[in-house]
Amino acid sequence: MGDFENKILQIIGSHPKGIKEKDISHIMGCNRKDVNSALYGALKGLCYQDSSYCWHLNSTGNGSLKGEPSTSAAPHKRLSDLYRYYLNCLSLEGSSGISAFLKSKFSLNYAELPSLTVDSSDETIAKLIAKVSADKKLSANLGHPVLRDDLQG
Repeated sequence: MGDFENKILQIIGSHPKGIKEKDISHIMGCNRKDVNSALYGALKGLCYQDSSYCWHLNSTGNGSLKGEPSTSAAPHKRLSDLYRYYLNCLSLEGSSGISAFLKSKFSLNYAELPSLTVDSSDETIAKLIAKVSADKKLSANLGHPVLRDDLQG
């Protein structure tokens, strides 16, 4: 372990409530990618990340969370890492989501595709394509609804 990793440990140790990776890289004046590589590489067993993405020193020294035995953490580590990655992705795109009205007296801003092939003979899809093509500020997105607030009345 080099000076770079030791400096990261000192910074984490000086923040008992935890510190985020971006703050570590800001304090050190380096790239977040380098800090991330060290945290998940050479420092993997010496520190851990909590549910709010803050890093803490690991008091047990075995790579598990404080007070949690390493035997119970090992079988679920890959699943836990996947969940953490998925939640991080959701938090990053949460502010830039797309929203559309479910019902409208005018034309809708979406069209239901029965399959992944676009059938331009469908009147609803054709209108939407024409609308997006006519206005350079609009863009077409392919996706599925994840939250639906039904309208009353």
